[in-house]
Order: sequence, then C-alpha cells, then structure tokens
Amino acid sequence: DGHNQRQNDIMITHSEMCGFLTEKEVNNMLTAIHPALYAANEIRYHLKRVFVVTNETKPALSPARSSEMRQNEAKLDSLLHDLTLMEYIGGNPIPVVFVSHLRTFLILYLLSLGFLKTFDWGWATIPFVSMISFMLLGLDSAAAETEVPFEKDHVNDLNLDWFCWLLMEDIMHTIDQVNEQYDR
Repeated sequence: DGHNQRQNDIMITHSEMCGFLTEKEVNNMLTAIHPALYAANEIRYHLKRVFVVTNETKPALSPARSSEMRQNEAKLDSLLHDLTLMEYIGGNPIPVVFVSHLRTFLILYLLSLGFLKTFDWGWATIPFVSMISFMLLGLDSAAAETEVPFEKDHVNDLNLDWFCWLLMEDIMHTIDQVNEQYDR
C-alpha cells in the first residue's frame, strides 16, 4: 500500500546522521515499521536522559529541568501531530471521480459563459471570458500541482528532507543551550 511504499522510499545513510545517530540506530530506524515514530521515540528517550532529575540534582535545577522536559514533550507532540497531518494529506489524494466532474463542469461553465454574457458585455465578452478562463484554469492547475505536496519528483513540492534537517539543527542547538545553562 501507499504507506509501506513511502516507508521504503526513505534513504538515510549513516554519514547523514553522523554525530546524531550510530550506525546501529540508523539501521534500526530504517527497519522500523514507522521510522518517524521510531525517531520520535528515540528523541523522547534521549530528552528524558538529558533532563533527568535524581537525588544528586541541585534543588534549584529540578523545577527548571522538569519544566524544560514538559516544553520539549509538548514540542515533540506537536511534531507528531504535524506528521500525522502530513501523512493524511499525502495518503489521501482527491478522488479521480471528483476531479473529473469538477473539470467537466468547469469546462462547460467556461464554454457557456461567452454565450450567456454576450448580450450583457457585447464585444468585451471575449477578453472577459478569456481572463476568467485563464484564472479558473490556473486555479485548477495550481490545485492539481499541490494535491500531493510531498513527492520528490515534482518541482513545486515541499522538501521534507530540508524541513527535517532544520528541525534536527534546532534540536541540537536547544540541547547545546540547555547543557550550557546546566554547566554554569
């Protein structure tokens, strides 16, 4: 099915994750049923290790670490929610029957528009109908182009690899800042 096909399309090498994941962790992620959920679970595990509160934790740091952990959990939950929405969008294209009926009625409307408005607009009907046709057909083309926004073979589709890389940089920056604060 489409979900398994998307999972098989994931091509991550150890060199891309060098410094973030070990080779074993990369292999575990690639063989997981849902690599993104596996990655989120690993992030959650490492966040808990970073923000752990033990008997040796300074009393002044305990509330700060707990608060930081709750904030990071909320951010991770938001990411998982966004992932769910992207999978829903990517996995549910508009039904072909709906698209064909929409285009048929659009063409019929545009063809009849000139005849219906000739008496009202006179010779201006030609440029008006041309302009309206151009706009409506352009909207239809834009809708078709954005119907599946996460494919790698389309020019105008969203680059999820870039979004993930930015997210990874932000997470590493946040962890570095937290470590600097706790080291003081």
